[in-house]
Amino acid sequence: MKESLGSLRAFFCLIGGLGVLGGFVTMLGCLAVMALAPVVGVSLLIWVAINLVLSMAYLYCGIKLPTLLDTKVDFVLKVIMVSLAMSVVGLGVTALLSGLTTQVTGQTAFSILISLYLLNSVKRLKAERANRAPVEEEQPGFSRF
Repeated sequence: MKESLGSLRAFFCLIGGLGVLGGFVTMLGCLAVMALAPVVGVSLLIWVAINLVLSMAYLYCGIKLPTLLDTKVDFVLKVIMVSLAMSVVGLGVTALLSGLTTQVTGQTAFSILISLYLLNSVKRLKAERANRAPVEEEQPGFSRF
């Protein structure tokens, strides 16, 4: 399936928006854990803060995607790669602390597949935008007549 610019923007905004909402709710949980086990709570809070910043980056990429594809496509690709790395590291940490479950493995596999799909879609859109013919400059005021 080929993503259009609009659907890819919506996808980035959806992932980023849900991540930001989830991050704030999870931060409240981390603060509660800090009262019982400070070291664990602080560790979780750091992990959640990193994911929250990553979610904000996804939201930013969704909002500014047309501009970023023309000027800073590397930033978008780096955000996706960091997300991919965080998924793999999260799987490893979960496996060490509590063992692998089908749910965690499935969620991570889904996250990895989505990240790879986004990488491919962003690269394809960048190539399409680079290959299109440049639009001629129109004189203001005369383009509507």
